[in-house]
Amino acid sequence: MPSRKYYMFSLLAVLLMLCTTYSCVDQEFDILPGMSTQETDISTITLAELKQMHEVGEGALAIAEGTIVKGVVVSDDTQGNFFQDLVIQDETAGIHIRAGQFGLSTLYPPGRLIYIDCGGLYLGDFNGLIQIGVQDEGPNVGRIPEILIPDHFVIGPKQDLVSPTEKTIATLGDADLSTLVSFVNVEFSSSDLGGTFAEPNGGSGRNRTIQDCDDNKIIMRNSDFADFSGVDIPKGNGRLVAVYTKFGETKQLTIRDIDDVDFKGIRCDGGPTNRGVKQISIEAVKTSFANGSSSVPDGFISGIVISDNTTDNLVDQNLFLQDGNFGIVIRFSETHNFALGDELDVNISGQELSEFNGLLQVNGIGLNRATSKSTGNNITPRKVTASELLAKSEELESTLIEIENATISGNSIFEFETTVSDDTGDIPMFTRSQATFAGDAVPSGNVNVIAIASDFNGSQILMRKRSDVTGGGVTVEFESQPDFEDINILGWSNISAIGTRQWTQRYFMENGFAEITSFGDTDPELESWLISQEIDLSKYSNLNFESALQSYVHDGLSVFISQDYSDDPNTATWQDLNPDLAGVINDDFEWVSSGNIDLSAYTGSGHIAFRYVGNSKKQTTTYRLDNILIE
Repeated sequence: MPSRKYYMFSLLAVLLMLCTTYSCVDQEFDILPGMSTQETDISTITLAELKQMHEVGEGALAIAEGTIVKGVVVSDDTQGNFFQDLVIQDETAGIHIRAGQFGLSTLYPPGRLIYIDCGGLYLGDFNGLIQIGVQDEGPNVGRIPEILIPDHFVIGPKQDLVSPTEKTIATLGDADLSTLVSFVNVEFSSSDLGGTFAEPNGGSGRNRTIQDCDDNKIIMRNSDFADFSGVDIPKGNGRLVAVYTKFGETKQLTIRDIDDVDFKGIRCDGGPTNRGVKQISIEAVKTSFANGSSSVPDGFISGIVISDNTTDNLVDQNLFLQDGNFGIVIRFSETHNFALGDELDVNISGQELSEFNGLLQVNGIGLNRATSKSTGNNITPRKVTASELLAKSEELESTLIEIENATISGNSIFEFETTVSDDTGDIPMFTRSQATFAGDAVPSGNVNVIAIASDFNGSQILMRKRSDVTGGGVTVEFESQPDFEDINILGWSNISAIGTRQWTQRYFMENGFAEITSFGDTDPELESWLISQEIDLSKYSNLNFESALQSYVHDGLSVFISQDYSDDPNTATWQDLNPDLAGVINDDFEWVSSGNIDLSAYTGSGHIAFRYVGNSKKQTTTYRLDNILIE
């Protein structure tokens, strides 16, 4: 295993230099300059297999040389609730690592894969919680000295953040120790209300009690040195994310930061979970408005959130809630954080029921009136035609629908109003300019559209996210990302097969395009792929795009098609499409059309790929791509 000896004072000096050089302007470094990541798996056993080697309460075990484990970091010491402890987990278990170093999250942030060479370290426990460290007395292990950490910690690639396992207090077990878990419908004990998470600078830690609506309880352990130690304990009910630990027989939770606690709902004894408040259906609420009522019946409604608060196609106070075949808009009094697929109870007693430009909504709901019961739920959209949607607009309003074999016209991008048409008629579709997909190109040809049936002085539909529209021709104009950002197109892959550089979003004279070059690259060789989403070749048989170059010294761009690509271009079979490309005869920045590339010889599905190869010494031509059209 490679040895990496980087002393922390050098790392801190580098960080200080970088922060000074760039004035700390939102510059995020994946790893520090000069450091590399271990890309291949060097682990020899799983975390569960390692933990099985230690008997709780027995003397600490010297771990054999050659024992290497891996895991993704789930702890975070940024806000001070973790101190010189690193928690990692793999698909089998989690474990605490005692590490005598400040600011562990600088090098090992949440989502970072790391390998631990355990040879020479010890496996023990502290009051039942199994840990890795150095030799100490009895079952305990000490903190790994800072100077030894580089000998045992190997940085792997950045992974997706670990999704917490949803649990209940009653079902927590030893298999969950040192892993990230979540709970819904929990709250602080009433005895803790009016207090703070801990005692600022008190010199120790504090126990707070978390309970559910069945009166199951567990301790939350908070440090007096945590940044949020003086924050008032929230009075509501909701979702909690934490690392699960134990101290003897006492089960404990440790949060990473204040955002792990989302308690904005009604407490167990005062809201929708209170059996004294009756449940009413969304259908009954809509019927009461049809009968002339301007206030809702007393009670609470339940439903699934069908809108997406991450894509900004709705104002941040609104959501669409659907129960069975009926839906309604909930307008909160402030910004909410309820996600697509959340199951909610909402106490609507005494609230205003009115229309806003024709769209029925319950107005002025306080966040403490809504409780999340579960997450990740799906509503199956109802298949309708455009004419059926217009004819049944009142019935279908605020529910999820799907229109098949439609076309989208009226604009080249989704922003503002477009028209969705099928054989039966047309329906307007509106997209806010703030939506994350507003600048995405509208696909050509036949598409399927999933959307929310809405109203703005007339029927219209609202997409939730870009993936709500499927099929159609593929049009990519590179106009939706910030300058210098790596290309990130839904369904496409931007892959560095050799080196680290990827295709990058660039602009010139307000025209966006993708660009790649090995000029000035710190890696000696570069091979970078931009690979399309899967294309239905039975429907689309023509490819056209434009290319340009700068400072020609070599032919570095090729275009291929593959019908067996999955996620690794090196394992796929590629056929060169031999298009017309910008080359030695062309001026710098001169756009060259590929011509129409016939794909009709291919059946089934496939992927189009644009591959760049070069090196930092002699093959440094810069290439650009724009106006990719597959139809």
